[in-house]
Amino acid sequence: MDVKVITRNELLEIIKKNKAVIIVDVLDRSSYQKEHIKEAISIPLSELAESAAKCLPNKNSTIVVYCGSFECSASTKAAEALMSMGYLNVMDYKGGLKDYREAHLPMESGSAKKETQLPSVTFQGSPLTLVGRKITVNGPAPNFVVVNEAMNRVTLDDFKGKVKILTSFLSLDTPVCDLQVKAFNQNVATLYPEVVVLGISKDLPFAQRRFCILNHIDQVTVLSDYQHSSFGINYGLLIKENNLLARAVIILDANDNVRYIQIIDEVTHAPNYEEALDQLNKVVHSSPLPKIDYASIHCVPCEKGTPPLDNETIMRRLKNLSNWQCVDDLKLVKTFEFKDFFEAKYFLDLLACIAEEQGHHPTFNLAYNKLRVTLTTHVAGGLTDNDFLLAKIIDEIT
Repeated sequence: MDVKVITRNELLEIIKKNKAVIIVDVLDRSSYQKEHIKEAISIPLSELAESAAKCLPNKNSTIVVYCGSFECSASTKAAEALMSMGYLNVMDYKGGLKDYREAHLPMESGSAKKETQLPSVTFQGSPLTLVGRKITVNGPAPNFVVVNEAMNRVTLDDFKGKVKILTSFLSLDTPVCDLQVKAFNQNVATLYPEVVVLGISKDLPFAQRRFCILNHIDQVTVLSDYQHSSFGINYGLLIKENNLLARAVIILDANDNVRYIQIIDEVTHAPNYEEALDQLNKVVHSSPLPKIDYASIHCVPCEKGTPPLDNETIMRRLKNLSNWQCVDDLKLVKTFEFKDFFEAKYFLDLLACIAEEQGHHPTFNLAYNKLRVTLTTHVAGGLTDNDFLLAKIIDEIT
């Protein structure tokens, strides 16, 4: 299939009609930092093969790639590579930076932090904001805490050693979500009875129980994320505007590695069941990826006598964090600024959920639109691996 080449005017029309379009700058990072099209993310052509799954998890997304100018071939190569990877709607803006700049259209500059942004989703065409951590294919699946119909606490750890489908949706009171649960209840149970299917929404457990009884849902474990939005935050599926979960299908292997992600661009649309079942078949009939070291993804309880990290180790690890300051080799400190108090308080609530689940005890100082976060391990009398791990998770959420 040939790559569709688009003009500047066609690009502007796509942006106008489709707020969820993903614009990808495939030039090197130094060029991106100097200047790039507004809202574009950075995936250099040289890193496309290893970064596409992480930065572009939904292969149904509308993607526009560009490079420097008509004379540059990087965007064509990138578009062809993405299509060979299975991306269905890729376009090449051949004019690139030069053509866009000459039209005096909005440009940006700055570091390439946007490559880790969460996918864009819409509701009836209106853009919505996803918040939380960003999971990646072949990366570790974060733990989460939800409740079942009996109001009992349920976590991902309760299903260790099994292949799992995590399917999230807005509400069982909507027809597409209703059909989503019924489809997985019927299809997965018939084809793969050994697979665990977890259906997760923000519906109250009582409503979920009533739905399951009325519709004979006995092959999907329906769970509620209504209490703390733990699943939504940990999987980057919490919709900021309405506090509901985006529609998604995620497959985990028996070692809790993420093997497949489908986040539906338009939340009123149904998942691609055929693609999800095809991917499930591959996971079921292949060996799981190696187990992830627990201490690399979760804070480990420190006992009295645990030594703090030495200065050399602290300075080395500090280079991998974004704008954190080390105070007296004892604390990591970072201040976040927001447009108003509500935004700052919202971010604080997200961090409170993560910190509680990680078993960490940070200090939060909230002053109107500014939130100051301080991390230290009190029992060690200084900084430990746990502090750097939590700082990294916090940076994922920002």
